[in-house]
Amino acid sequence: MHQFDKHIPKYLLNSTSTFLAISNFQGKCLFINPCFQELLAEVNFTNANDLFTEIFNPVEIKEILVGLKNHPEQPQQINNISLKQIQDPTSQIHSNWELSIFSVEGINESFVLWLGHIMLMDRHKNFLQKASDENLKDEISKLKLLLNSTFESSVLLDPNFKILSFNKVAQNTAFEIHRKFLKEGDDFRPMILPENQESFSSDFFQALNGKSIVVESELSLEGQKVWYECAYFPAKNEEGKIIGVTFTTSSIDKRKKAEEKIVENEKFLESVLQSQNEMICRFRSDTTLTFVNDAYCRAFGTSRENIIGQKFLEFVPKKYHKTILNDLNQLHMNAPSQTKKHKVINGNNDIIWHEWTDTAIFDSKGFIKEFQAVGRDITELVQSRSKMERFQSIFENSLHEIYLISSNELRIIQANRSAIQNLGYEANTLCSYSFDEFISKPYRENIIAEIRSLLKSKEEKIIFESEHIRKSGSKYPIEVHLQKMNIGGELLLVAICVDLSERNQYIASITKQNNVLREIAWIQSHIVRAPLANILGLTQVLKEEVKDCKLEELVSMLDSSSKDLDKVIRSVASKTHIVEQLDKKIKN
Repeated sequence: MHQFDKHIPKYLLNSTSTFLAISNFQGKCLFINPCFQELLAEVNFTNANDLFTEIFNPVEIKEILVGLKNHPEQPQQINNISLKQIQDPTSQIHSNWELSIFSVEGINESFVLWLGHIMLMDRHKNFLQKASDENLKDEISKLKLLLNSTFESSVLLDPNFKILSFNKVAQNTAFEIHRKFLKEGDDFRPMILPENQESFSSDFFQALNGKSIVVESELSLEGQKVWYECAYFPAKNEEGKIIGVTFTTSSIDKRKKAEEKIVENEKFLESVLQSQNEMICRFRSDTTLTFVNDAYCRAFGTSRENIIGQKFLEFVPKKYHKTILNDLNQLHMNAPSQTKKHKVINGNNDIIWHEWTDTAIFDSKGFIKEFQAVGRDITELVQSRSKMERFQSIFENSLHEIYLISSNELRIIQANRSAIQNLGYEANTLCSYSFDEFISKPYRENIIAEIRSLLKSKEEKIIFESEHIRKSGSKYPIEVHLQKMNIGGELLLVAICVDLSERNQYIASITKQNNVLREIAWIQSHIVRAPLANILGLTQVLKEEVKDCKLEELVSMLDSSSKDLDKVIRSVASKTHIVEQLDKKIKN
């Protein structure tokens, strides 16, 4: 015998009105509760093992057990079935039973649970009447306990709307709303609000015809709208005949308001999603799009209907496909997000740059079921960075010193490589100085005054020469091109300093050469030309004195050569003004 009593609820095990038994599918009785035992003892039935095959019709029992075995999810009903006589042939026995599958933990075999109420007549009438009375009291007690422990208002009405029974919640609700108490036998309809009378009557009569009705209604109570769920259930007696309607109500105001809030929040979130400038989408592991917002549609020049169901890789150049899929496959619970940049093809077939932050969405088992991504067009940013990189390259690699200087304290904010190399300081150290600290003292005061004057004037730039001091103490000449510039709303100064060392050396060399040329010209004009003048004078005397033909020819040749030499000396001397003009330009 199995220890079934350990697995049966105590209220059934100890019930004084419900007969309980457990059998196998062959009808052999394995267990009966004390109430059933008392009945069998009363009628002197001792063969409990063959209980069901002895007192029930074997053919009917076999059919019922086969039906239960084939359809274990559907309990079998045996109503008003005639049993065999028990000991006394004059005894007429009738019973109502419900059969269902009963399983015991740790046992693979299933059993049949029998729950029933047996009614005997004639000589057992007193026993059964007592059992019936106890059963009725027990059932009423349980029913009242059940009804009064619920939060629902429950009222049992007869077909004429008369009150048969009600629970405490119904009584309290009637008093709160109408300041009246419910009474058995009263007409319930005055408790229904006037605007709900018609629907109440319609639903009530549908329940009387066997239909269960559940409706949600917004009622107006003391000027406030309150949501209730109203239910109408057919009330049946033991024979299954409808004797009235069970009308229940429960407040669902909090739930409805929560649902309204959820709908409102959903609409708000939807409006937020659709109003975002950022592109938002959801997609499966194969990149099939399941949701896109308006910004996404605008970016690719199409409608939501056309784009849902497509793979977003169709909008990405093929060379990025493998990388994108590999990156998505790397996401997991501990690292669910990533941000990546790649090119895409927009609605105009232009290649542009996007930045996307992908986030994996996991199911309850930790598997990725979908991805959500937020993206933005960074084409202008990429192009700006490219330009900035070019300008930065120009800035850093310029042969001239370039400084970015604050306008108030003349503090060096940034300096390029040439400035760092020429002055001999580290980059971070250089930025701790002001620009004027590197100017040689003889120039410093005047140059600071010129810078202050520039900042106050409408002029955009000034050019001046100065002298820089290296970290080593050595000095070198510079030409400074200083310009005002507004960067990010802040007035700054940009200084481009040209090292004049080579230029000055070149000018000194030219000046030296000019001095040499000037000296040569003076020598030719004054020292060389004086003897030549004497020669010219002598040739003139010789021409007058010599009468010999041969000598005359020689004197004539000497005179011609002397005059040619004089022309050359005069020509060289006449070009000294070019040297003078060059000197003036160098000085200026």
